[in-house]
Amino acid sequence: MAPGSREVLIGKFEAVLRGPDGELLADILDRFFVRLPEQMDTEPLSAKEAEALESGRRALATGDSSYFTPWEEVKKELGL
Repeated sequence: MAPGSREVLIGKFEAVLRGPDGELLADILDRFFVRLPEQMDTEPLSAKEAEALESGRRALATGDSSYFTPWEEVKKELGL
């Protein structure tokens, strides 16, 4: 992790927690926090998974919102 990135990341979490999606983020973090060691995926990423993550990172970096599904649409699909 780059110097200062921990503080930046914590700042982002705090900002989201104060916003309308704060409860969602807290729920997601809880799911990671309470996971048992035997529930952790320890397999390395496949080439396809690594490329999908990199594509998402590029889309975030360039502001390409067409790569992502809007949250309202996801909620509809999940019946939330």
